[in-house]
Amino acid sequence: MKRLENLYDVTKRLCGMIEPTGESNTDITRLANLEDTIDLIEKLTKDVVYIARNQNAYENSVKVIGLRADRFITEMREEMTAQPTFTENQIQQLQNKIHAITGDGEVMELFNEMLGVSAG
Repeated sequence: MKRLENLYDVTKRLCGMIEPTGESNTDITRLANLEDTIDLIEKLTKDVVYIARNQNAYENSVKVIGLRADRFITEMREEMTAQPTFTENQIQQLQNKIHAITGDGEVMELFNEMLGVSAG
C-alpha cells in the first residue's frame, strides 16, 4: 500500500492540481493539468483493457492477471454508472438555491435527504 501511495503522490505532483478555483489564470493551468491527467488515465486504462483479454488464458498466472484486469474494468464501469457525486461547493450552491425558493420547509428537508446531507 505504501508503494501505491508513493506512486499516487508522485503522479499527482507531476500532473499538477486539477480542482478548479474560479480564478481564470489559475484555472487555465488546472485545465492543462486535467488534460494531462486524463491522457495518463486513458493510456493506463487501455493497458488494463488489453491485459483483460488474458482472462481465459491457459497459463494460470496469465489468467489470474487477466481476471484481475477484467474485474477492475467491471468495477470502474459500475462506479461510472452509479449515482452522481457532488462537491461540497456544488451541494452548498444547490442548497442555497432551493432554500431561496422554498425556505426551511419540507421541500428543503426532502432535498437534503435526497442528497444525503444535513441542512447547510
